[in-house]
Amino acid sequence: MRVSALACENRSRLALRGRRNGRFPPGVLRAAAITRSGRSAYGVLGLVRVRTLLLVGLAPILCGCGTQTRPPLRFTDWLSYDAVRKEAAITVIPAYNRSYQGFNLNGYAKGEIDVIVPVGWAVTVRCLNTGLDGRHSCAIVRGPNATHPALARASSPDPVHGLAHGQSSRFSFFTKEPAVYRIASLVPGQQQSGMWDVLEITHTKLPRVILLRPLP
Repeated sequence: MRVSALACENRSRLALRGRRNGRFPPGVLRAAAITRSGRSAYGVLGLVRVRTLLLVGLAPILCGCGTQTRPPLRFTDWLSYDAVRKEAAITVIPAYNRSYQGFNLNGYAKGEIDVIVPVGWAVTVRCLNTGLDGRHSCAIVRGPNATHPALARASSPDPVHGLAHGQSSRFSFFTKEPAVYRIASLVPGQQQSGMWDVLEITHTKLPRVILLRPLP
């Protein structure tokens, strides 16, 4: 669960207030106890300084700020569509968070997600390289060893080189027949590290996003 910056700040203040009241969080007390064992080397003044640093430095950690990866993108933000026009738009953010060491799409990886689109619809993929640093791409491919898109122009520009961080692109294609593809980054090594999910073109009424297997 993501912890807001305000909540973190409030908890940090409570930790510091506890010090003034003579009460310390258990984690800080344990850290101070460990530090106390080296008092002969630092002296009492050094111990006070170290304990103060522990309080200031550990308070954000104790409340989880700066350590938790942001949650995966909500399914409702993956996909939008117009049933009358038979158009679907898929949003893909490579390296969305630190899940799978950053090798993910919208926070999911290794085929955890299936984006299902009806046959006969037009599909637009919005590739937003606004996650973690690095070059990434978006492409519709057929398998783990793909080096080029499975459909004409079904990728961001120069997918092997990838988009620079902060850049975005979009591409469109038409679903003529049932098929199963991957949405993947074609920057060398990234798909093999898990940066892919499933795109399924099938005879169904409306597009949808489903979880194929739970997050680890």
